This record gives sequence, structure tokens and C-alpha cells, in this order.
Amino acid sequence: MGKEIEFTVTNPTPIYQINRPDTYDVSPNAFEENGEIKVYVCGGSPPGDPYHGHDTIYLTVFNGDGAKVIDSQRVLWPLLSSTGDDSDMACAPSVVKHSTSGIDGGKEKYLMYYECAPKFYRKSDNVEIKYSTQICVAFSNDGIHWQKYNKELWSDPKWRFATMDEPATAVIQINPAIKQRYGIEYTNDKYWTSATGLTGDAYGVGHPIAVVKNNEIWLYYFDSIGNIFLSKSNDGFHFFSTEKISDMIIPSEIRYVATPMFGHDGFFVKLGTHEPLTGVPYYNYSWDGVHWAYQEPWDATFYTNYLAQNFAVKPTTPGKCALGGDTLVSDPYGVIRSQDVTVVVNEGNLGDGDGCTPTNGCKCYSSAEDHVVTMWDHRGTTWDLYMYKGKFSPIPKPGDLNGDGKVDSADFNKIVVEFGHPYTIFDYNVSV
Repeated sequence: MGKEIEFTVTNPTPIYQINRPDTYDVSPNAFEENGEIKVYVCGGSPPGDPYHGHDTIYLTVFNGDGAKVIDSQRVLWPLLSSTGDDSDMACAPSVVKHSTSGIDGGKEKYLMYYECAPKFYRKSDNVEIKYSTQICVAFSNDGIHWQKYNKELWSDPKWRFATMDEPATAVIQINPAIKQRYGIEYTNDKYWTSATGLTGDAYGVGHPIAVVKNNEIWLYYFDSIGNIFLSKSNDGFHFFSTEKISDMIIPSEIRYVATPMFGHDGFFVKLGTHEPLTGVPYYNYSWDGVHWAYQEPWDATFYTNYLAQNFAVKPTTPGKCALGGDTLVSDPYGVIRSQDVTVVVNEGNLGDGDGCTPTNGCKCYSSAEDHVVTMWDHRGTTWDLYMYKGKFSPIPKPGDLNGDGKVDSADFNKIVVEFGHPYTIFDYNVSV
């Protein structure tokens, strides 16, 4: 199908910068509630912090004037233990509000889906090696204090969530094909692998994106051996269906824009970035959340050429790279009630560990991002998040004179009002 929805920048002036020095903030998730914007990020910690070298999740809250009510407060973190599905890191948060009769009498709660990672141990010598990510979920009454889902604790006779000092249970687990390929087993409360090391396809599942639709939680996520999937749940941790989203290959933030357009009640929209060394932020849209306006290929030129010309959200700041993890500010259900939107972007510089050097054509090299000793030292010191205003609009069809995406009596009446009689211009019925 041809392009039907256009994005325009209505105010490019950056607002609400987080600007946390000496570390990184990525994978933003943001929603507006009671006049405040809550922004959750996957963040790093400076040297000396007990979580330095491990992703944790931070919350920043802005009031209507742009002032910080909460300034980068850590709200969720891994156990840093030898056991548990969240023993090593917590990243890529996606927060929505939902209620189900089986939890706290149907009281609405915040649910945070996040990448969690257990530590893996080599069977041959008990040495800890790289992990595979999974997806965990935590619940909260205020969006600040969280309790994690643990399968054993959420069962008779305990029926309770886990504290931050207790392990989580992944609700989307490592793909069975990955377990088989690397000989992964879970025994004695630990994950073991027969492989000497894990390669890129063992990344696992991650980048969760949650939207509440039809009173169900629609959870999109990335699987390193199977592209993007959509699973649905009524309670937040039991999923009753899963389908592959064949049009996507890049994990991106997804929101539902609940404004009628072209005969639909609304549309899904995703923001993404591909090939950060040369790419641009872009958008895609879908009427049903499954089939999208265009299919993503494994071709960098498609993103840097075709999308840059037709679906760009906004060019990156000169000297910066689009790092990915852009999002739209929604309500607490992942829904946007207007065509006017607030875009959250993640930009910064890259270093030699990212394949970005002063001589290889990378447009955003900075020595501040060169890795020193480990990948975590100086990582992301130039990275930041900011917001600007934009708008999604229907591209009028022939005969759609009022630009509402439909050709109907309202367009006929517009001619009558403006010209006194439709046939003074053309036969409206023939033209459409």
C-alpha cells in the first residue's frame, strides 16, 4: 500500500533533558499521567557504585513546567547473585497500567516488563560466562516501589510477589532452540551451558514493548533467532498466544494512537533506528499491530536512503548518532489520544568499541566513548535523552477535501459551503 500517514515536526526545541553525567541512559519508556511525564530508562552507574557494570532501571519525573520532580532515581536492579533469572542485569523497561480480578482484587497496578539476565556457568569448570537475556515483569502501586513476579511465590500457599531482594521468574524465557544449541540446563538454581562461550545468536529474548489493547496486554519482544514476536496476556505473566511479526526485524518502541483515520479507530506506530553509524530515526505504522506499512529488509541502504526520505522522524543532531530506543510519550496504557505527540530521542557519540573511529567515516566519533579496561568504563558519557513535539497526519486521498482520511458527505458539504454549489467546480461523485 502507498504511504498513508505523514509525520511532521511541530516544535524541534528540545525539552525535558535528563542529562545524567558520566554514564549512559538508553531504551526510554515514557508516559504522561496527572500532569507529569514519567521516563524510565536502562541506565549505567558510575565507578564505585555497587551496580557499576550492570544495567539497572532509573525513573525521572517531570512536572508540567519541565522541572524534575524525581531526578534519576534507581527503581529496579538485578540481584547480583549466582542464582535467579535477574541475577546479572535489568534493562529495556516498558511500563503500562493494567488490572485483573485475580491480583489485589482487581486494583490497577503498574507493570514493568524488562530484560533480565541470569548468570551462566560453564559445566566444564564452573566459570561464569556471558548470559542470555529473558523477560521478567514487576508490579507496583505507585510506579516507584516495585515487586517482582516469582512463579514459586505466586502460588499456593504464599500468593505474593517477590521483594527486590528475592529472585524473579522470567515470563518470556530463552528460546528452546538456543537452549539446545548451547546445551543450557537449569539445575541447583543455576544456569549451566556445555558451550565454551556464547555467540551473538545466544542473545536471547528482550526489548519488551507493552501496550494495553482490548483490556489485554500486548507484549512485543525481540528473539535473537526469530525476529519480533507478539504475545498476549490477561494477568501480565501468563501468555495465551504468540505470533511472529514478519514485517519487523528491528526491536522498536510501539504505541497505539487512538484517533480515527481512514475508517479505522486508530493505528499502531513504532519508532526505530537502524545502523546507528549512518542511520536515521524512522517510523512505521500498522492498522492491526501485526501487518505494517512496509517490511524491513536486512539492507542498510533501505534505512539510510528510502526511510530517510519517506519515513524519517527527525535528522540526528550534527555530530551525533541515533542510538536507538526512541519512543513516544503515551498515557499509562501505551495509548496516545491525539495526533499531536511528544517524541523521546536517544542520541550521543560512539567510540572504537562500537566500530566508530575518526577515520572510518563514522559521523559521531568521540574519544570519550572509547572503551577503557572494560566496556563499562566511560560508556555513554555523551549519551542523552531529550523530547520534542511532532504530529501524525493522514495524507489526503483524492476527494478527501477536509483531510480526515475519508471521502464522504463531509467533503461534499465542504464544497457546498465554500462554493455555493458543487457543480460550479466539478461533479463530486464522478471525481471520487
